[in-house]
Amino acid sequence: MIDKLIIFTPTDPYNGSSDMFERTEETSDMDLTKVDNIEFDDVDYRDAPNFSDAYICSADYDGEPMTEEELNDFNYKYTDFVHEKLIEKL
Repeated sequence: MIDKLIIFTPTDPYNGSSDMFERTEETSDMDLTKVDNIEFDDVDYRDAPNFSDAYICSADYDGEPMTEEELNDFNYKYTDFVHEKLIEKL
């Protein structure tokens, strides 16, 4: 499964374009089916069902532990996946 990252960038309003933002798509090379051994932190049950502060603090990608930087990026980019896996784990 390949995920897409959609980026909106401001365009020049004086170039005759009626759209304020221009849409571009970048395909991520992250295969979410290869993420496992997921551990969470900051799970606050008073915040159910959103668990907005919860994040993945440890996980493997394709059998290798993810670095702290990779986890930070992953938590930011794949919020729906993070929430889904947290709900499954709970």
